[in-house]
Amino acid sequence: MQSHLKSPQTGILSAQRQHTGHRKSLYSVRDLQHIAVRRHLYSMKSIIDTIGKLLSIGLVACLITACYYDVEEELYPDTGCDSEDISYSEDVLPLLQTHCLVCHSQMANFGNINLEGYDQVLVHVGTGGLLGSIRGDDGWSVMPQGRPRMLDCNIEKIASWIEDGAPNN
Repeated sequence: MQSHLKSPQTGILSAQRQHTGHRKSLYSVRDLQHIAVRRHLYSMKSIIDTIGKLLSIGLVACLITACYYDVEEELYPDTGCDSEDISYSEDVLPLLQTHCLVCHSQMANFGNINLEGYDQVLVHVGTGGLLGSIRGDDGWSVMPQGRPRMLDCNIEKIASWIEDGAPNN
């Protein structure tokens, strides 16, 4: 008997079909392998599709939040520098104690400049040296040296106090 079968495995399955009398066709090992590979590829494709959808959603979310327009006034609200009615004892003196008296007290007296006491401060207000130095104006040494500059608001308070006549209040 001559067989027109292509492989030994197909021949075994074909022989089994004939022997058992099944009318239903049995799959060859090769067919089963192809089915398994297709199922595996289908499941991999669905996983890749799911990952792609998640990445798309993430990208859209990033773009939506990236398009948010920040308003400078909302991010950095004006804390308001109150430079009205500045008092020597309550406003100016604490700033001088914090930023100036380390070097310019009667004891330290660096640069032969003493800012300890109202009368001494008034001397340097009159020459323009106090405000010129803390602002860093041309012709004046920038103060405080080797330390952070005074905040603009604090400089504005001292300037306002001087503009108001530098009262001893």
